[in-house]
Amino acid sequence: MSNIEIKGIAAGEFFDEHWKEYYRGRKDFSKRSNQAFLFESWEQLKEMTVAWLKQGYGIFVIFRGDCCIGYFSLEVRMPENPEKRFIYFRNGFLSSNDAELHYAIYRAFLDFDLDSNRFILKSEDGQFDNVEQNLNAELTDFREKYALDFKRAKEEVILTWIEKYPKKLAHLSIKHYEAIPDHLLADFCSLFSSLLRDIPATTRTLELDMDPEEMKAKEINDEKNGQVSYRYLVFDQNKLVGMTNVYLNRNRPETMRQYMTGTAKDYRKMGIAKWMKAAMFLKLKEDFPSLETIKTEVHPNNIGSKTVSVQMGYEKTGFEKEWLIKRNQIESFLESLNS
Repeated sequence: MSNIEIKGIAAGEFFDEHWKEYYRGRKDFSKRSNQAFLFESWEQLKEMTVAWLKQGYGIFVIFRGDCCIGYFSLEVRMPENPEKRFIYFRNGFLSSNDAELHYAIYRAFLDFDLDSNRFILKSEDGQFDNVEQNLNAELTDFREKYALDFKRAKEEVILTWIEKYPKKLAHLSIKHYEAIPDHLLADFCSLFSSLLRDIPATTRTLELDMDPEEMKAKEINDEKNGQVSYRYLVFDQNKLVGMTNVYLNRNRPETMRQYMTGTAKDYRKMGIAKWMKAAMFLKLKEDFPSLETIKTEVHPNNIGSKTVSVQMGYEKTGFEKEWLIKRNQIESFLESLNS
């Protein structure tokens, strides 16, 4: 395993030369993958990374020799629940996918948080799907990835929605928000949590109860980094009945991510989702002329959400899975490699 070296940034092993190579690796990857690059310098990357570390993330950079070949992050989730506590793996970029790299990832998991006995590994387009065979991992989530090329969106369809539904749903009101006002936080979190429970999926990794105080703290921290959620909320009188959320970086608005769109149970199949998404599309078009792509994920059984997205012009780009691996499974696998 000597060809690959893993450096945990939080472990105090990082020096200026490592930050510079890490910056170069991330910049090169962004160029190759045609993604927006968020950092003007390695110093800015360092500053923002340190801020993420303070939120409890572990960030690990992979070197082969002096060359950065990727990085990944680990995050403890559900820390207050000993039975459900787990470490979540997110791939930043990895330009290699060999057994040596997998070994480094598993070792990082075992050492990162000794109180977590479960490891959730996110696999995009099959990259880590061999864990099912090698470690007897359990599939806990499966989503299809879609993307909207903003310039090729079916704007004529979207304009018919914005013409039709405000009239049809005249008893409802719609309003744009960025930060959620304090007086709406509890209602927003309650509806968001109920929508998570209604997702037609097999997922077992979501935290299904959104906490207003945690959400407020996250919004404040995101804003410091230029990150914000654009939202449209729909109300029946003073009752919150629908929402759509797009996450973006004001400094790099070329690529955005569409998150939850949903309505309360008694308000479904009325066209509210089309109304909200049409309003969002036009708002983003007005506020961010440089917007190129909106990405999203949809569970395969969520036919309604997929239908609306495709009607807007979203196209399927791939899939992602989440695999559950228990600590003792990883320990046994690593022991078998060393025996």
